Amino acid sequence: MAHTPAYLQLSKSSIFYFRIRVPEALRTVVGKREIHRSLRTRCHRVAIIAGGRLLAACEYMFEQALKGKAVSLPMQEATEAASEQAVSNQVVTSSSVQSP
Repeated sequence: MAHTPAYLQLSKSSIFYFRIRVPEALRTVVGKREIHRSLRTRCHRVAIIAGGRLLAACEYMFEQALKGKAVSLPMQEATEAASEQAVSNQVVTSSSVQSP
């Protein structure tokens, strides 16, 4: 298995979760100490792709909050979109690698 990024965690039921700490300066704005979401997958490859997209979305949200802009992050939609994209990429990759 490839390296698992620090923001991914594997639950006891083998489901991957995304977890990132909210910067201390933004905790009052965000209202949480950390962001924790299920990626709804047991596949390491899908979790890495979905987690990377959520990481980018969270970093964007943090950046905008530091600038004083109110930005909400629709985590549910981001999680679902990232998982669906990763699954479709996996299907295309596995179907394109066929023996002659």
